[in-house]
Parts: sequence; C-alpha cells; structure tokens
Amino acid sequence: MVVVSADSVVKHVEKSVLETDAIPSGNTVWLYTSKDSERKETLYRARFVTQMTTTCLSKIDFSSPQVLDQINRKTTFIEEDGQLRGERPAGLLTITFDTDVEESDSLTQTPAYFSVKQRLYNYNMFVEEARFSFVLSPTTASSMLVDVSASNRVGSGIPGWVNNMFQSNVEDKVLHFQRALIGLCSKKGR
Repeated sequence: MVVVSADSVVKHVEKSVLETDAIPSGNTVWLYTSKDSERKETLYRARFVTQMTTTCLSKIDFSSPQVLDQINRKTTFIEEDGQLRGERPAGLLTITFDTDVEESDSLTQTPAYFSVKQRLYNYNMFVEEARFSFVLSPTTASSMLVDVSASNRVGSGIPGWVNNMFQSNVEDKVLHFQRALIGLCSKKGR
C-alpha cells in the first residue's frame, strides 16, 4: 500500500527492509506496522531521510515542552514540578499522561548518531504505556537518516477496538513527525 501526501510518499514495507542499511530515496517514507492482539500492543517502525545539519540537531532540546508539542501530533506538553506531562484529545475525552525523555548525543563518534527515547506512562485511561523513539544518523552534511520506532499497549481490560484506534492514521503520525523535524531547523534558520 502507498499513501501520498503533498510532500512525501509513504510506502508500506516488510519488517526485514528496516533491518538492513538501505536508505529510502527522495521523499519516500518506509513504514511497517503490526499488532500483537495477545499483548494488545500496536507497533510501528518507519525510516526516511530529512534535511537537517548536525549543527541544527545539536541545538534542539527534545525534552522541552515546545519541541515535544511540535513533534507529537495533537498533544500538548507542560513541565509541572519537574515532571513532563502530556495531554491529548480522544473524542469527547482527554487523555493525560506523564512523559520521560532520554537523549543520547553521539554525533562525534563513528558511526555518528543522535537518539531520543520518549516513554509515556501513568495514563488516566486506555493506554498502559507508549514508547516513541528515533535515531538520526548523518548521511551528508545537510541530511539525516531517521529511524522511528513506536508502540502503544492498552490495558488488559480494554476492548480490542481501542487497540485498533491507536493503529489508525499511523501514516499521518509519521508524516507529521517528518514535517516537524524539517520545521525545527527551518524555523531557526539553521
């Protein structure tokens, strides 16, 4: 299946494609999704190339509420008593959760990379835990290969349709993240 947006093409691929060193060409986003119905978990992985320099990347604070607001679709973050908290609409309800962000800057090593791990927990409903992580690796002086991995696990007593809800619009989530990364550098003129 192929999904086309104004800027990118999302191409669904087998998991094995993302386990190689292959790099998508142009504005193509590779996406793999799966559901583990026994664990009530939804997983997805994506890979794409984005325009970003290491100088720009090194100046971004991925644990700031402002950056988290930009890269996480339909979610607002605040820092309260030293704890990052997120809030997002879910129909007529609002889902709230705590967030931890861990950054690892290895841009001066070989191979160079920068990774961010985001864990969302203490949900007020539905979701038991969610994880979102990405690794950016320079491919040229002005571009990065981005590998994304995400999972959502709903609580044991939650019906299967809720798990299906978290699988919906995965393409939109990935495209939003891709646009947000580009925007983080273009807004700052880096």
